[in-house]
Amino acid sequence: MHRVGVNLNQIARAINMGTLPDTTDDILVEVHALARAGRLALEHVVSGWRHGA
Repeated sequence: MHRVGVNLNQIARAINMGTLPDTTDDILVEVHALARAGRLALEHVVSGWRHGA
């Protein structure tokens, strides 16, 4: 996750300078996958909590 955060900061810095790194699309795909995995993990935990697990 740290690497993703670093990459997002680099994208934000580049946008503020008026450019985008060549790797922007790859980084955003990785961030999306990480967010989805986090959401699924949270749903799993909440589901277990609701069922008394």
